[in-house]
Amino acid sequence: MPTKASAGKPHVVVTGGAGFIGSHLCTRLLETGSRVTILTRHTGTPRARQLAEAGAAIVACDLASAAGVPAATAADIGA
Repeated sequence: MPTKASAGKPHVVVTGGAGFIGSHLCTRLLETGSRVTILTRHTGTPRARQLAEAGAAIVACDLASAAGVPAATAADIGA
């Protein structure tokens, strides 16, 4: 659920946001004021932790598996 502080800001969902390229994209999105939700298999990596500390929401999800798609859609990523 979006908070008052996040209302009006773009909300971007990034798959692979804890990887090399995705993490740079997410960092830039956070710097520009976007709300960022990252769908990743790698939730415990230093990059994922750094992005979470910067304000990104991290959702454990493997979109390559049949169970990953429901997990991604069940995550509370806001509207």
